[in-house]
Amino acid sequence: MKKIKISLLLSCFIFVFACSHFDTIEKSGRVSESNRKSHNSGEDCMGCHNKDMTEASIKAWWNIAGTVYRNSGGLNNTARIELWTEPKAKGLKILSLNTDKDANFYTEKIINFKGGCYPVAISENDTSFMNSTFNGGGCNGCHDNKTTRKIWVSQ
Repeated sequence: MKKIKISLLLSCFIFVFACSHFDTIEKSGRVSESNRKSHNSGEDCMGCHNKDMTEASIKAWWNIAGTVYRNSGGLNNTARIELWTEPKAKGLKILSLNTDKDANFYTEKIINFKGGCYPVAISENDTSFMNSTFNGGGCNGCHDNKTTRKIWVSQ
């Protein structure tokens, strides 16, 4: 009986701790910022930052991440990625992420991808729309210039 009480108490403690952590990440999780540096531009961020028990995922678990390029081929570190509920930046804006100094965007915020969303890449003089739905994850996993062209907007 004592073991059952201890197990129940421990389960309640874990549940409360896990829920409070979830709320914190959902509201104020880390995001890319234009004044920060990251690394490995163009690589599939989720290969490290979304795998159990890797050093990178312990330090930063990304729910969405990728790299933006200029149409000339160089990195675009002044772009912004937005996620919308409808195509062509219509409906509700779900999230907006600036690229960092290495042209990467990322967040550990919890995002509700239910029904998918429509990404938009924006720079000062250009906008590029993804016309199919996106259900979350590593953008560079598909946008590798082999499967699908890289994410780019002109500067």
